[in-house]
Amino acid sequence: MTHVGVSDSALSWPVPPAPRGPFELHAKARRTELEATMKCSTDGSGSAIYGGSLLSMTLDLVVTILGGLMPLFVLALAASVVLRGGGVDLSLISIMHAASLTGGWLMTTGQAPVWAGVAAMLGVGLILGLINGLAISRFNLPPAMVTLTSLLVISGAMAWGPAAPSRSALPDEFTLPGGHLAAAGGMAVAVGTAVHLLMQKHVFGRWLQAIGLNPQAARASGLPMASMSIGLYGGSGLLAAVAAIIEVGPQPHHPSSTGWPGIPLLLEALAAALISSWLFRRQLGGRWHVWTVVAGAMIMAPMDAVLMAAGIPSSALLIMKIAVILAAAAALTPGEGTASWRHSFRHS
Repeated sequence: MTHVGVSDSALSWPVPPAPRGPFELHAKARRTELEATMKCSTDGSGSAIYGGSLLSMTLDLVVTILGGLMPLFVLALAASVVLRGGGVDLSLISIMHAASLTGGWLMTTGQAPVWAGVAAMLGVGLILGLINGLAISRFNLPPAMVTLTSLLVISGAMAWGPAAPSRSALPDEFTLPGGHLAAAGGMAVAVGTAVHLLMQKHVFGRWLQAIGLNPQAARASGLPMASMSIGLYGGSGLLAAVAAIIEVGPQPHHPSSTGWPGIPLLLEALAAALISSWLFRRQLGGRWHVWTVVAGAMIMAPMDAVLMAAGIPSSALLIMKIAVILAAAAALTPGEGTASWRHSFRHS
């Protein structure tokens, strides 16, 4: 798939064929729309014309950015909570795609009702997340290694699985609510509120923050580390499935120049989560808050549109996102009140 002038062979590592779920089938269409928004024809004097209206171009750009913000926020929410618990989840985007593929297939080929398709999407996300948590807790494996393996295995399995139909083949009852920014925003707000209350008011959230603060002390205090890890990654997978529901509805985006669908979205979610971690450490005394995730997502969401408007190629965008991740990770040094990014790569 071509991504703003960068071919699939532009990067050297081998990749499997891209999965063909509703998420990815419409990613190219959304990118084409974004490029059309950014590309203004010019008259003889060089003045920009976009359908006779600069306002129209600006509104289209804002709608595109907002449509991408909703699933990014939910994914960043999952990544931030996992980081707060001293882990890292690199499999979020593959779980999101697996949920999208499963739900799309059931609601079309399988002729399942919408509620069954949505339940299947949530179930796939939860099960895959629980598998990650079990592997990390029961087999004492590093979170980065387990979730990276999940990313590769799930992506490979989807590449060779049955093709899902396009979004136009999905039932209207499923696509129409998510097709409106207000409804998609309402879903994102509801999920953010629920996670915030869980982290601030429920014993699970308090234990999770204690584990992120000092895992050795939490283990010595008798906290159920294994159960917490399983629940943490199960919840992360569930949030990835919710992001898939929002993404299929409003504005699928982020085709990947790397050949791995959604990798730019994954990098943005990780960067937003790390920005969130830096914010709640520096500004909120180490206490997790959902507004820091909102801030991180709002910083990362416009990156593609703004930098594409400046003529930056997608390969450079990818490098910039990685640079943001590295810079934020470098700022999260051990001993500042919570588990660091580097610690999460060796914590078991």
